[in-house]
Amino acid sequence: MSFTLAVAMQPDGDQTGHFGRSEGFRIYEIADRARWIGQRPALPFCGSQGRGGASIEPLLTVIDDCAAVVVAAIGPCGRAALAERGISVYEFAGSADAAAALVAQWQAGQAGTQGGRRDRSA
Repeated sequence: MSFTLAVAMQPDGDQTGHFGRSEGFRIYEIADRARWIGQRPALPFCGSQGRGGASIEPLLTVIDDCAAVVVAAIGPCGRAALAERGISVYEFAGSADAAAALVAQWQAGQAGTQGGRRDRSA
């Protein structure tokens, strides 16, 4: 079974970022391995970007077709909004490619939770 994974990105590179502050997502197809398929720009809705109180909806629209998202951090508003849409959340601080590979391993039942925190609640 394959699915689409979004990885929230920090503005300055290939590291995972905070969900609400993300200015873009790397998109991967997850099957027996992770395959990068593109990048999507996004408008952050909270934090240091000065957008506190802005709607989360535009950010969610960017990843609405994804089954899961990897973030370095996420607040309760973002977590609840993703859960309402059935989007699983994985927390991982590190490179986007490493995060996607770890999710592929979890999907295949080949990895524990080292290096990241798997969220089974969504």
